[in-house]
Amino acid sequence: MEWPTNGHDMARTGAYSPPVQRREAEIRLVPRVLNTTTPAPPMLAIVSLGRDDVRPETLTLVTVDGEQVEPVEGKKLGNGRGRRGSLGRLLFRFDGGEVRSRLNSPGDHILTFRSEAVGGLGGVLYEGQATVRVWGRRRGQ
Repeated sequence: MEWPTNGHDMARTGAYSPPVQRREAEIRLVPRVLNTTTPAPPMLAIVSLGRDDVRPETLTLVTVDGEQVEPVEGKKLGNGRGRRGSLGRLLFRFDGGEVRSRLNSPGDHILTFRSEAVGGLGGVLYEGQATVRVWGRRRGQ
């Protein structure tokens, strides 16, 4: 219930917090392969949303292979335009070295990203996953 009691909540604060909707976002990473023996290039996350979705301003890497990691924040570069001029994409740039430091071994890793946006009748929590492959030796070898 959005307003269950007189004054909104049991403390009667009168403060209304619109409900948060959870939505899946399609995320593609460029590059999708990192090498442990060379400097990591910047990583671009391309987020595809529906045409009418609220646009988030931030994107954060929060888990690797289902395990929470120290978050890595991406910097929004703007709206990407597809071949047909679609505005359903957002571009975020991540420090590739920082992302790679969260990956502890060579192989394929599933990265989970989250972003929250406020607009319309409430907030939207976007979550999406992408896979990155790490080549090279384990760190410390």
